[in-house]
Amino acid sequence: MNLHGYKSSIPEQESGEWKIKKFEVSKDDAERFNFSQLFNFHPERSILPGSYTSLVHSSIGMMMSDTPAELRDHFRCYYEAHGDVLINGLGLGIIAECLVDKDSVDSVTVNEIDSDVIKMVQPHIDQRIIINNADALTWKPINGTRYNVVWHDIWPEINADNYDEMKLLHRRYGHWLKGTHWQGSWGKDYIFKELREERESERIYSMFRR
Repeated sequence: MNLHGYKSSIPEQESGEWKIKKFEVSKDDAERFNFSQLFNFHPERSILPGSYTSLVHSSIGMMMSDTPAELRDHFRCYYEAHGDVLINGLGLGIIAECLVDKDSVDSVTVNEIDSDVIKMVQPHIDQRIIINNADALTWKPINGTRYNVVWHDIWPEINADNYDEMKLLHRRYGHWLKGTHWQGSWGKDYIFKELREERESERIYSMFRR
C-alpha cells in the first residue's frame, strides 16, 4: 500500500472520549486554509478539496487525519523504513498499514497508550501489525528485541513545546536500535526550524539593545 494518496477506510464510530469522523473540504475551504498557511510561511501544509477521515479527542480536538499534509509528514519514515519497525502512536494506523506492505520491512509494531483508539482502529487495518497497549514513555521491549527504525508520533500538533519530549524519546529508544537504523519524530524538522529562527531573532534583538 502506497502512502501517496492514501485514504483511510475506517468507518465513523466513537469509543470513550474518541471519535473517528469523516469530513469534507470544499474548494473555498481549501483556498482559505491554503492562504492562511501561505501567510504563516507553511505552504507545504496545504490541503486539497475532498473527503477525509479524522481521529478526534473530545477535549484535545483533532489528533490526526489522512489529509495530504499529514501524509507528507510521514514520507521520511516511509522512505527510511526497513527491517523491524517500531511506531509510537497508532492514530488512524496510516503509516503502519503502508509500511507492513513495503518489501524492505520485516515487521511493524505499534505502541498506543489509549485502548479506545486501538478498539476503533485495529479491526480495520492489516492484522499483521502488532499493537501494544502501552505508553511510549515507559514501555520497554521484551527479550532484548531491537529495531531498525523507530518513529514517534504521539503529539496532537506541531509545537516547540514537544521538543523536550522528543529528545527524551530519542535517547530512550536509541538503546533499542540495531544494524543500519534510523529514528525520527513527527514535526521535528518544523520545530527545529522554529527554534533556530527564535534563537536568531533573539540574537539580532540583543545586538540592537547594546
